Amino acid sequence: MKFGDTETMKNLPISLHYYSGTADYFIIEYDGVDTMYGRVRFSVYPFNNEFRIFKLSELKTNPYMKLNFSWEVI
Repeated sequence: MKFGDTETMKNLPISLHYYSGTADYFIIEYDGVDTMYGRVRFSVYPFNNEFRIFKLSELKTNPYMKLNFSWEVI
């Protein structure tokens, strides 16, 4: 989804899932270039989820970050 598409939604659709040994990134919105918005869950604080903006380029340059190809949009 593009930025702003989910503003009025109660249940946010998660389109992609990136993960590493320390964090999960659930992508909700994407600007089509490099900026993403989503929920981040760190393994040391599994019940403390944060919504934040982050860069796709940063996820791709992290050698431990993987894209979950079996993820289905929910």
